[in-house]
Amino acid sequence: SYWCESHDGGRAWSKGKPIVTPDPRGGFSVVSSPIIPLSSAERMIAIEPMFRESVETLNHEAAVVFNRNGGSAWSDKAMMARDSEHRIFYFDPRLARLKDGRFVAFYWTHDTQTDESLQTDIGWSDDGHGWTKPAPTPFWGFLTLPLVFSDGRLLAV
Repeated sequence: SYWCESHDGGRAWSKGKPIVTPDPRGGFSVVSSPIIPLSSAERMIAIEPMFRESVETLNHEAAVVFNRNGGSAWSDKAMMARDSEHRIFYFDPRLARLKDGRFVAFYWTHDTQTDESLQTDIGWSDDGHGWTKPAPTPFWGFLTLPLVFSDGRLLAV
């Protein structure tokens, strides 16, 4: 994955820079969100792992990483969702910033022992650096996109 910046409303763009993130054991990281600028001049993206050879060897976790200098390195990983027993995987983390500045994330959850999809989970963060434990929502499905209306309401698609 690569990223570019525009400082003139999208008329001109910087040269593409690779997004270099820490790899999990047994796999590699892929980007799961747009780049989100933070008030601290940092940039944040969500990442999730993909396995190289076998899902059984994958250390699965949904996380966010931060960029402070505009270069290729994305570091200071903050865990969003991880099952310490490696049974539940939190796939497809999708983020949105709420009107009050907090963040919400939806996850497609999967039970690796029963090979079943579970209810969509939701997590929250005040600043992107610390996340609540994912909690089930009353709906099912794969990837869920959070959309925030100008009046502050949240729609899950």
